[in-house]
Amino acid sequence: KPPFWFVDEESINEIQKLRKLDPEQAKQRYERIKSELYKALELKEPEQLTLEESDIKKRELFERLSKYN
Repeated sequence: KPPFWFVDEESINEIQKLRKLDPEQAKQRYERIKSELYKALELKEPEQLTLEESDIKKRELFERLSKYN
């Protein structure tokens, strides 16, 4: 299963590209459909994090992983 931040990022990118929206508009649109998307993908929705909190968790993970390179 893909990590939640990957689903978030890819979904926002696709919305932005398909709807020709700026990044902030795409994030807002994604927030409105996020629950339905997770259900459609048969993924367990992560704890309710804002996109900013999600970005922080992602950065923390990459920082921890970079120590192993």
